Amino acid sequence: MSIREDVVINLEVSKLNYFERRFIGIRSIRCYLSKTFSKMILRGSPQPFFDRKTSIVSKYISELDDCENLFIPMHDNCPDHWYLCIIDFKNSHIQILDSLRSRIWDEFRFKSVKTVVEFCQTFFKLYDIGKDVFQFSIDWAPSIPTQDNGLDLTRPTDEISQPIEKLLDAVSTD
Repeated sequence: MSIREDVVINLEVSKLNYFERRFIGIRSIRCYLSKTFSKMILRGSPQPFFDRKTSIVSKYISELDDCENLFIPMHDNCPDHWYLCIIDFKNSHIQILDSLRSRIWDEFRFKSVKTVVEFCQTFFKLYDIGKDVFQFSIDWAPSIPTQDNGLDLTRPTDEISQPIEKLLDAVSTD
């Protein structure tokens, strides 16, 4: 993911949080974390989240108690794709929204979401936020539109091997 895409996602997150703050005290709110949150956790460097003054999410701590849904953008480099984790506190459920599901990457993405959710639980306990996500079920959103995956590497390899064989034949005849 390029820096520009990170900026766009984080800008949208800021805009959505700004909009939701207008409803504090009126209704349960939705909270949106920046992409940086999941990125740092998955890269194994979550230390900045443990300092209340400098934490990336410190500005959201007071709002998390009133939060009904927590949206966490997720990203992986296979194949440079982002998806969304939604923690639904009201229904004790976690959903993964992924428009480009693939049998190859589903397990990896599921484990990534689980890692981020487990970190969220640690974070909630640390800051005494009344949320407990350990017992929540995690699954894929049932009816999200998906795009064609293009070349699915889980199918027989004829689609892949024939062009490669032609290329090898062309190289070997030269």
